[in-house]
Amino acid sequence: MKKKKVLYILHGLAPGGIESFAINVVDNIDRERVEISFALATEGKQFYEDRVINAGCKVYKTSDLNGLKNIVRHFTKLVELLKKEGPFDVVHSNIDFFNGVNLLAAFIAGVPVRISHAHSTHSVNATSVHATLSTKFYRLLMKSLIRLFATHLLGCSKQANDYMHKWGRVDRRDSKVIFNGINVDKYRMEEHDKKLCRESLGLPRDKICFLTVGRMCEAKNSLFIADVVKELLEIRKDIHFIWVGTGRLEQQIKERIEKYGINEAFSFLGNRTDIPQIIAAADYFLFPSLWEGLPVALIEAQAGGLHCFISDAITEEADIGLCTAISLKKDAKAWAEEICEHMVNKFGKRPVDCRRLKRFDIKETVRTLENIYCSG
Repeated sequence: MKKKKVLYILHGLAPGGIESFAINVVDNIDRERVEISFALATEGKQFYEDRVINAGCKVYKTSDLNGLKNIVRHFTKLVELLKKEGPFDVVHSNIDFFNGVNLLAAFIAGVPVRISHAHSTHSVNATSVHATLSTKFYRLLMKSLIRLFATHLLGCSKQANDYMHKWGRVDRRDSKVIFNGINVDKYRMEEHDKKLCRESLGLPRDKICFLTVGRMCEAKNSLFIADVVKELLEIRKDIHFIWVGTGRLEQQIKERIEKYGINEAFSFLGNRTDIPQIIAAADYFLFPSLWEGLPVALIEAQAGGLHCFISDAITEEADIGLCTAISLKKDAKAWAEEICEHMVNKFGKRPVDCRRLKRFDIKETVRTLENIYCSG
């Protein structure tokens, strides 16, 4: 059978949930059936670029999306790419509402299977064109383009799918939830020794280690994390916090931590690829996001056996048995008190729900995607 040529369209290949989803698919897809390439709406070198190239993928770059001129440039280069490097059988677009523009380009280029994939419940890209178009008009326009030119609608959760693909009160019947898959076996606790993992990362042996993984940005409520850790340290002194990720709020976070005088309680590890080992070194996971689609990092943390303290804004689909949701209406002190109450009393302690975890097995995700890619 002839291989299906699939083009993934993303902002870039920096560390993040959408990128992790794409990397996991590349690592597990049947390469005898599917050939994946990437079109990136960026111009710079990317964190995972060499990794996907080494996996046999081609990487093309169009243009950053800041400003109308660059958007037109991206669109023009994308149509040219699809025609020159094709024919492609599938375009799988992962750029939020901007999927509408990408799928229009795919339609013009004659691509038969055109997928809009929703990964969030809040549109960051809507604000990126706010200078020229209102957010409301932008979303309406993009939803119209997606409705016209998508052959398949996917979402990492029902909430994300509804946010991007629901038209008023009408659902398209062909919309489908595909959970962001992970390699579950990598996160099994018995595969990692906590003491050795801490030693290799330079973490204290005698502290209770909290962990967060993700971009330092508004969506992740990153400044609030610093506030919660400060309040935790007011209650007990045996807390250490591991922070994986970078982002535009990094300097502000570090300044706030310095102001609180708690620098020694933090380990900033930057962007990493050894996430299973870092999870194994931790005791708890903190994730107070303001909005999410369905966070891969949260699934990974639970797969690794960490109890997770999350915000009530995160979809229930992400709870596979180890989440305690805390209201975003509560302040940092209340969060710290509730977390400490759990630590002392161990209330609600329960194992991972293996049935739910199986839904996030990358093998299940890839099987579903292969069926879609090969159906056209």
